[in-house]
Amino acid sequence: MERKIIHLKKYSVWGFLFTSALGTLLHFVYEWSGENPIAGLFAPVNESTWEHMKMLFFPAVGCLVYAAYHLPDRSSYPAALMTGILLGLIGIPVLYYTYSGVLGFHVTAVDIAIFYISVLITFFTGFRLSDRDDIRRFSLPLLILLCLLAFSFFLFTFSPPDLGIFQDPTAHTISETNERSMP
Repeated sequence: MERKIIHLKKYSVWGFLFTSALGTLLHFVYEWSGENPIAGLFAPVNESTWEHMKMLFFPAVGCLVYAAYHLPDRSSYPAALMTGILLGLIGIPVLYYTYSGVLGFHVTAVDIAIFYISVLITFFTGFRLSDRDDIRRFSLPLLILLCLLAFSFFLFTFSPPDLGIFQDPTAHTISETNERSMP
């Protein structure tokens, strides 16, 4: 049991580092690719909160896929990590809109810290819940929810709704944000 905990702890630390590094790089991939639409499916295409959630989602899902294939079949870690991914994703808009709403403006250093805090929430939750065997029963609903989120990221990259979370704060209006999104 002790060995399993050490293994999952190492996996969680490596997952945190991988997601943090790849997520940071994803912030620039769309621009670096010459605004390639395929890159835009996985990387932020503007400065909206929704688009920045991709920076956590796709690298963490990569870690999830790795874990699902490399851990024993009876491991609770994949279900626990799916829960962590959802909590980390919720953390991004909750933390951002809470602090920026209180201050009335945003600070780039705090925005960056929120990303890393949300990645930490993701992998800490995955590690802490991994010893709960009962979480495995939620694997299918969690997987369906993650697939719906992936579909939503793809769809809303091309056609974002007129809601604040999709608004690019560097644009002047929500409509202008939608015009600056994918063609």
